[in-house]
Amino acid sequence: MKTNKAIVRPSGREFPIDPSSTLLTNLQKQGLSLESVCGGKGTCGKCRVRFIRGAPPPSESGKRRLSAKDIDGGWRLACQVKVGGEVEIFVPPTSGEAPTRILAEGRSVGEEVDPEAKKYFLRLQPQKLDRPIGDADLVLEGLGTDEVHIPLEIVRELRHMLRVSDYRITVTVLEGTVRKIEMGDTIDTNFGLAVDIGTSTLVVSLIDLSSGEEKAVSVGLNPQRQLGADVITRIQYCKEKPDGLDEMWAAVTDKLSEMIEQTCEKVGIGQVDISEAIVVGNPTMQHIFLRLDPSPIGEMPYAPAITQKVRLFAGQAAYETLYPRVAPSSIVTPPNLSGFIGSDIVGGIISQGFLESEEVQLMVDLGTNAEIVLGNRERLLVSNAAAGPAFEGANIGCGMIGVKGAIDRVWFDEEDVRFSVIGDVEPAGICGSGLVDSVACLLDLGILDHTGRMSDCSALREGLSWKIKKRFREEGKEKRFWLSDKVYISQKDVRQVQAAKAAVAAGIEILRKKMGIEMKDVARVMIAGAFGTYVNPVSAMRIGLIPNVPLDKVMSVGNSALEGAKMYLLSRRVRKVADQIRDIAELHELSVEKEFQEEFVSRMAFG
Repeated sequence: MKTNKAIVRPSGREFPIDPSSTLLTNLQKQGLSLESVCGGKGTCGKCRVRFIRGAPPPSESGKRRLSAKDIDGGWRLACQVKVGGEVEIFVPPTSGEAPTRILAEGRSVGEEVDPEAKKYFLRLQPQKLDRPIGDADLVLEGLGTDEVHIPLEIVRELRHMLRVSDYRITVTVLEGTVRKIEMGDTIDTNFGLAVDIGTSTLVVSLIDLSSGEEKAVSVGLNPQRQLGADVITRIQYCKEKPDGLDEMWAAVTDKLSEMIEQTCEKVGIGQVDISEAIVVGNPTMQHIFLRLDPSPIGEMPYAPAITQKVRLFAGQAAYETLYPRVAPSSIVTPPNLSGFIGSDIVGGIISQGFLESEEVQLMVDLGTNAEIVLGNRERLLVSNAAAGPAFEGANIGCGMIGVKGAIDRVWFDEEDVRFSVIGDVEPAGICGSGLVDSVACLLDLGILDHTGRMSDCSALREGLSWKIKKRFREEGKEKRFWLSDKVYISQKDVRQVQAAKAAVAAGIEILRKKMGIEMKDVARVMIAGAFGTYVNPVSAMRIGLIPNVPLDKVMSVGNSALEGAKMYLLSRRVRKVADQIRDIAELHELSVEKEFQEEFVSRMAFG
């Protein structure tokens, strides 16, 4: 009998193959996070695997994305081939590499600890004949208020809990409602979660709500990346696939549940000790998390299903349907501002103190969809630029996210071009920060001109060392600058960077004009997000990604979204501020701005 089986190298793992599904689908079902940023359409070329035995014929997409040498060597695109029988394949180790460059920290203005979720330990006196007070009234009396609501389902549990605990109970109150009653004194186990759902990464931070101290952090890659590189491809996936939304939702919530369990284990607490979870992300990520169809965000007029805050309580039908493995008493998604400006940017505005600052500040959260905030407490302008996924490694020939094996720094001296690699291993690709450095270096070396055109290999300027010159070669019809024997920068890669940086720079310029200021009037230029933290600001200014300002004005603020989520978790005042942002912020959709195309074209060139 014919056996359909795959043997994966270098791990030696074996599993059954479904010949009716693509190899990529089979690998994903086994938890092997092979990257496919185009959503399995065969256009990105990232899901490369090498067949040691049983190679199927190459697909048409594979013929376009792979060289003849690669095809002869057994390389195929996993999303485009189906296999039967017994096959042996090599999956590049970096495909499922654990993340090493996911930001779990950021800069914030600080905030006093005054959480919404509070615990109260009560020592109550049993009822007597001369005072037959009700169980619920007894609890309210202990709380010292009659303005707190106790839901009927909790009242049903009260009689038993009061008597078994000898009337010693701990009450958790959220938004004027008793949400949990525990026997005994559990006041020291009041925890909250701040969760950042990024397009590429996930972060879970466990916070002690009594002290405000961060107790543990877990980070991971967003498995949705296997189904699409950016929000647009994920919206398309949800729209085009019959079960696309459910697949996207399951991918992220399963991973988050696993991360929450791991985070709790680090501290030795149970999920029942988590009173509240604050979840931030861009609108598409937030819609998918709430199991809402994000399709309208991808179509004119880009209207989301919801922008206001959403709160779900344990015990509600919607909560149980959405998050069967997660047990916080409450889950909150803070407000979005539009279909493209989400609660992650609200978090950044909060954590960077825009509404407290007299000075004008500029914050750019650099990612697939770059968000731009310019202003102070008097006026706040917000926009987004469709930078594309180039800065996160997608659509780049040797691009990858910032994990082990990625070139993250590039520089040159008189003798040669140098680079550093995350994890100090052999380079497997290049991430966004290394890409920006590379383009800046090629400009300084004269290999790129101001239009972004690569020089002819035979026309390199005098004075370049032979080691640098030999890195620049023509491969077929494509010019490539080789950083290592496996990693190169091509003319096509440079064009991707140009388009991304032009979109961001044009967005900044349009907001500057609307604000009626000069860049010299901006006190701080803050770069947020993982890419923004690791990018060299000198290189970023060299290619025109950020404004050319004095270097001491530029600062990396880390994961400003997560910092905002922490502040939201710990402060009732911050929650009020978050609601105010929706009323204060002036939103500018660049796609309908008359000036945008002109600004975009003018910023394609390098300075």
